[in-house]
Amino acid sequence: FGSPDGDLDNVLFCYDVRLKAWWTYTLDVDEPILNMIHIDDKDNREGIGIITRHTVSEARKRMARILLVEDTPTNQDVALAILKKLGYRADVAGDGFEAMDALRNQPYDLVLMDCQMPGMDGYQATKEIRKPESGVLDPDIPVIAMTAHSLIGDREKCLEAGMDDYVSKPVDAATLAHTLDRWLGQRLRNADDDGDIIPAHPPAQEKGLDLPGELYDPEILINILMGDRELADTIIKGFLEDIPSQIEKLRQFVDQGEAGEAEIQAHKIKGAAGNIGSRVLQGLALTMEKSGNA
Repeated sequence: FGSPDGDLDNVLFCYDVRLKAWWTYTLDVDEPILNMIHIDDKDNREGIGIITRHTVSEARKRMARILLVEDTPTNQDVALAILKKLGYRADVAGDGFEAMDALRNQPYDLVLMDCQMPGMDGYQATKEIRKPESGVLDPDIPVIAMTAHSLIGDREKCLEAGMDDYVSKPVDAATLAHTLDRWLGQRLRNADDDGDIIPAHPPAQEKGLDLPGELYDPEILINILMGDRELADTIIKGFLEDIPSQIEKLRQFVDQGEAGEAEIQAHKIKGAAGNIGSRVLQGLALTMEKSGNA
């Protein structure tokens, strides 16, 4: 049964006449659903749902394997939650070294790469991935940078490292969905693309403490998580358990005069604070990060 618009009435009609496959006239010719069409009969009416192009799309998402490279627990939780809600599954690597090990041992379709990490950062890791002698299973795997900077010049830095695209943190679910669809859709259908970076948001300069002054705005995280307040509460709890030790690490780096380590640590705190909606802490961490880079 074909439908030009795919509306709900037509879906209900399909149930009524026991059709087990339904598609629209705009269906792509490569959709595997074309090989799955059959009409129900009395022997197989139970336990089989209607197959739609949306079902196929969700199945394609489940087939995709994503590696999330992120060292901050709060940011890991937020990113994994968004990916799950978008229908994807992902493994986590805590730094560039773990990412390299994972890519050498497991086949992945895409990497979401944090840029600022201790040890081996995202830029260094991507450069290693692109080397033919790196030992990774796929040196050409799409790498999407996740950056809390979004500064002018980030695009060039990502390109130089071999990254394919980038999204800004805090991650916007709709933007991430579009970016993943662009790169995974291309990859899973073996389509060609120009490979150039199309930034999810235009680059903009960050501004010290020129951020809204709310100590904590719970709606920011709730919006990121697409309205899931229960999950937001869980992530906030994890943040409150983790952030004292992160601040203590920053204090120690400052006391020891380790400006580089302090910059990286402040960046971590800034990203986590931005994700959960603590704009004041985010602004303070940004100021310290810039001081470490001075």
